[in-house]
Amino acid sequence: MKSERNIQKNNGKNRIGRLLFMLPVALFLVFTLIFYGPLSLYLPNAQELWFGLGDIMRCILPFTLAALGILLLAAFVLPEKISWLLTALTFGTALGFYLQGNLISIRYGSGVMDGTEIQWQHYTKYALVNTAVWAACIILPFVLLHFLKKEKTRTGIMIAALFLTAVQIPALAVQLVTFRPNEQELTVTRDGIYELSDKENTILVILDTMDEEYYKEFIDLHPEYTQQLTGFVHYGNTLAAAARTIVALPAMLTGVPFRREGTFTEYLKEAWGGENALKAMYDDGINVRVYSNANYYDDSCAAYVENFSTEGAKPASDWILSKKIYKMTLSRFLPHLLKKYVWFNTAEFEEAKAGNNRYSTNNDPKFFREYQETGFSYSDKYDRAFRVYHLNGAHEPHIMAADGAKVDQSDRVTQDEGCFYIVEQLLNDLKENGHYDDATIILTADHGNLHVAEQPYFLIKKAGAQEEYHDSDAPLSLFDLPVILYETAALNVPEQQYGLSLDEVDSLTERERFFFQNVSGSSQVLINEYRTTSHAGDYDAMELVESHKDESGSEPYVLGTELSFKADATANRYCVEGFTQNTGFRTLMAGPYGKMEIPVADCPESGSLHVQFTLAASSEDTDLLIQANGEECFHARTDKAQVKEGIVFDVPAELVKSQDQKLVLEFFFTEIDEEEMKMEAELRTRTISLTSFIMEQ
Repeated sequence: MKSERNIQKNNGKNRIGRLLFMLPVALFLVFTLIFYGPLSLYLPNAQELWFGLGDIMRCILPFTLAALGILLLAAFVLPEKISWLLTALTFGTALGFYLQGNLISIRYGSGVMDGTEIQWQHYTKYALVNTAVWAACIILPFVLLHFLKKEKTRTGIMIAALFLTAVQIPALAVQLVTFRPNEQELTVTRDGIYELSDKENTILVILDTMDEEYYKEFIDLHPEYTQQLTGFVHYGNTLAAAARTIVALPAMLTGVPFRREGTFTEYLKEAWGGENALKAMYDDGINVRVYSNANYYDDSCAAYVENFSTEGAKPASDWILSKKIYKMTLSRFLPHLLKKYVWFNTAEFEEAKAGNNRYSTNNDPKFFREYQETGFSYSDKYDRAFRVYHLNGAHEPHIMAADGAKVDQSDRVTQDEGCFYIVEQLLNDLKENGHYDDATIILTADHGNLHVAEQPYFLIKKAGAQEEYHDSDAPLSLFDLPVILYETAALNVPEQQYGLSLDEVDSLTERERFFFQNVSGSSQVLINEYRTTSHAGDYDAMELVESHKDESGSEPYVLGTELSFKADATANRYCVEGFTQNTGFRTLMAGPYGKMEIPVADCPESGSLHVQFTLAASSEDTDLLIQANGEECFHARTDKAQVKEGIVFDVPAELVKSQDQKLVLEFFFTEIDEEEMKMEAELRTRTISLTSFIMEQ
């Protein structure tokens, strides 16, 4: 009996010893790979990812605790010899992960976070060295345990594990201190999209790009349509506030034009953050909802537009997000030979988002199909409602039949018919439910499509209007729209630079009106300000008053600053040739040749400058050669794989330093005829479209 008790006592001591040996080793592995590993990748890149620190912590903590518990339990219950071997293997593996993730990882292409397609065959030497290091890490604890005294070796391994865990903590602390949370993008949701008030409504339907001429063409083909428009007045002499949509939407809703006195982002903050009709309506108790593209609004709108949110996207499930997080982690921490099986693209995180409740302006058939399932609902939760429905209208893609259904291929005229069919059904819904007469309804476009897109169609029915549909030639401007909204809501109208009340407009036969056109041809990004006292359809009478442009093109570029080819156009200031239309979402290149001149601030004396362009698309698969200060630095085809990877290359710092700290990038599309350079930039063959640029040491 005494012998059995001694055996049990010794077994208990052995189990405790195995557990104590595993504890620091397990902490080393779990902290390095499962806890700090994901955080070390997330914290410096948080602003590029849609999920927050709370989301990632909620994912990694359960795995951290589970992995630690499994390793300790295994060390405790497994036979003694296997337990010691497991702990040694755990330490060797953890040491490999530590070295791989912190010391011996190399930069593949443009880095681990962008999912670049790696040419693995180019890393043979590194593969050999990397594999040898990993083999040494895994074998080392077994060798030490075999040749040295086991107790001292185990103690040494425990101390090493605790030390290597501890040295990672200051790095984590620094990353937490310098952590900048991702600025959650403004989200336009579909919440309450077909819900109106059962008392009083103001409805604004914007058919994108619906030119006045297109509307006249439709009415000529379908004169009976006007019979559905009791109470409406058609203003056929309407001048847009701006064009195209990226600048038109905020201008027509706020009355404030974009003059490129700062970035577009700064303009949105000024226009939407100050006094505006939507905010005034909300403050007066009106339920305000806007179904449009988030890019035309500022985050401050979320405070007064019910279906706007700045909370960002939510994970579909923690499990799906966790799988993506650990795939990203393994793409950095696994040995080189295994990385190809887990190579990660941050775009994969999109798959972990919760179901898409966002509103899209480019799918009118979907909008109409979902509307038909329910129709409008009329709520007694609020007395007054204001709704904006921004639809694709006459804009491409033309994918709609005349009955509003989706088709593979349509045309502009048929799509116009589909648009007005949808509008008719919305009006019929209001009529059938007794809410047509007491509603103010505005049907318009953000801009036209002919000439400089200066003449949209515009119809309005005031609440209580009973007269037959008729035309007016009064000189309306879409800058008048905010005033109309203020007065419809019976609110005081603040001072307006350009807008007049509808009564004032009706009393005039002519007036001075202004129009702001976003121009981006010939590598320049400008706002052309026009003035006219003539009819909106008299394009030739429009007088160019001023071209507003970004004046900061000569400012030196600061290394590490990401520039945009989108609406802010901070990269376009360095474009000299071959860059054409800036759509607000990207900048197109066209023709056989393009050029950028970038003065560089504080260029280093030696080393390399790492250059990266992100691309939105390529119009065609063609050969692209890029020279930096006359020396070839990039050569590839602009196929889909290249678009996904982006344009990435290194430039010797000495090359820039020797040219008065200026980097001249020349783009040669060698398969495009050089004769195209004699053509206007907009007429040349489209090549690639760019979204951002960054250069780092």
